[in-house]
Amino acid sequence: MVSNGWSEGLSGGWHTNGQRRVAKYYRASASHGRRLKWNADRSKLSEAQIVDGKLEETFRRWQPNGTLAEDLEMQAGQSGGVSRACFPSGCLSAEARLRQGKVVEQRFWEDRERRGASGGA
Repeated sequence: MVSNGWSEGLSGGWHTNGQRRVAKYYRASASHGRRLKWNADRSKLSEAQIVDGKLEETFRRWQPNGTLAEDLEMQAGQSGGVSRACFPSGCLSAEARLRQGKVVEQRFWEDRERRGASGGA
């Protein structure tokens, strides 16, 4: 919807097969609120919280098989905190600590060496 020349409210997009592709919100023409994306088969692709056009909180993306692919802590549009990436098996492949978008520490694992993004063994 447009209000006073600004994009406002819910906006969406669809895949060519008619399935929803994206749902996001706008405030004063800036992306603002929860943004969800789906694959054409209806499985969730990603989830993010956006504040005044910048990613905040935790960004998550899923593998086509439904397991978590990555989660990344965001602050004012920059990565900060802990970032994790997973193999399609769901096991951790990498973990990094970031500060203002720069890697300050990182570790890597082989598939099935370390389970899940929660860090459990």
